[in-house]
Amino acid sequence: MPFNVFQRTLRVVCLESPATKVLVQSCLFRRNPLTEGLASNKHSVHTSACLAGRYSGRRLAERPEEYTTKPLRLVSTGGWDEEGNHYSRRLGGGNRRKYRMIDWNRARLVQGKTPYKEVVVSLDRDCNRSATIALVAAGEVKRYILATVNMKPGDIITTFPACHEMKTYTVAGKEGDCHSVGSLPLGTLVNSVEVYPGTGARLAKSAGCQAKVARRVPGAVLVAMPSGKEAMLHPGCMATVGQIANPDHSKLKLTKAGVNRWFGIRPKSGLKKKKTGFDGKAVRKKKIQQKMAGNPLLRNQMNPNLKVLTWNEGTRLWRDDSHV
Repeated sequence: MPFNVFQRTLRVVCLESPATKVLVQSCLFRRNPLTEGLASNKHSVHTSACLAGRYSGRRLAERPEEYTTKPLRLVSTGGWDEEGNHYSRRLGGGNRRKYRMIDWNRARLVQGKTPYKEVVVSLDRDCNRSATIALVAAGEVKRYILATVNMKPGDIITTFPACHEMKTYTVAGKEGDCHSVGSLPLGTLVNSVEVYPGTGARLAKSAGCQAKVARRVPGAVLVAMPSGKEAMLHPGCMATVGQIANPDHSKLKLTKAGVNRWFGIRPKSGLKKKKTGFDGKAVRKKKIQQKMAGNPLLRNQMNPNLKVLTWNEGTRLWRDDSHV
């Protein structure tokens, strides 16, 4: 059976939660339009650990109905979509990966106006992102967040309730704590910044990234992004104090071409080597036409009548160059 005709991989996973068992059907299609509806149980993951900007890899991850710290299975598309179309020839292969869900909404577990404290259990490396992740826990509730530079196991971090009004006083934030941008003093370095209150972190999430609370305007806070641009945010947007861990990620160099293959990036060479005639014929300088009058195997000393004639394109005649 051809690779792109009616091939699919169907995986049924049973996730156990304290309340009930959720049946999740995770499907990867090569070409089967009749079962496209099942693809809604998966979501695309653009991984950033493969060091190569726009060729960061596209994989499909399972979508559980509840948050879990269990590593989820990732399926590589190899550059093929559900319809069987090959949208990218530079994706394919790579090491097997597991996907860990990050809780981008730190204030989700805050109840009322009481700060929510958690302890850092461990720091882990996630193969799907450049930043280091931290497993934090409060009682029996565990979740993954992005770690900061000086974060270490045993630290206690605090998530403060969101304040949707501009405060006249500011709070000196501790690294790893989560505050509203409207309550932080000017010049504070933050990461994992929300764009809209309660929607989860969207800005400054890569390794070594940090934003800065630049200034305040009536009803908004301006945050300077790592790119140099400024974002005007609502005072109730949450942000984590500090810089994202693993700041030396940008200095990492690939030691050989095979490292890209580990990340699932195929080589780009070979496309222009195909002799299909699509690119036309190469324009080269025309060679000078010459011919020998007489026996060309004999030299001038043995045959003084040997002449070298050169074709002149202007006069359309052969020119004698024997004296040259």
